[in-house]
Amino acid sequence: MWLWGGMLYIWMISLIFYRYTFFKFSPGDLQPPYWINMGAMAISTLAGARLIAFSGHAMAEDLERSRSAGFDAHLRKPASVENLLKVVAG
Repeated sequence: MWLWGGMLYIWMISLIFYRYTFFKFSPGDLQPPYWINMGAMAISTLAGARLIAFSGHAMAEDLERSRSAGFDAHLRKPASVENLLKVVAG
């Protein structure tokens, strides 16, 4: 299983390299959430953990971005304990 996580990590790095080589980008594209999401996907593959995005952004495109980044759920700040427990329980 750890091999799949490592392969996923290398695959994501190659996609990032491709994007930054052939597409226009700004310094804002290099913000930490981008790199955190990449690592979170690899870790969740290794551990089988549930990933929950916790953000102040809750527009439809933000929710879709979280799903495409590999998160299982997206909670908007400030999140209540009830919502958090509901998401963690599945």
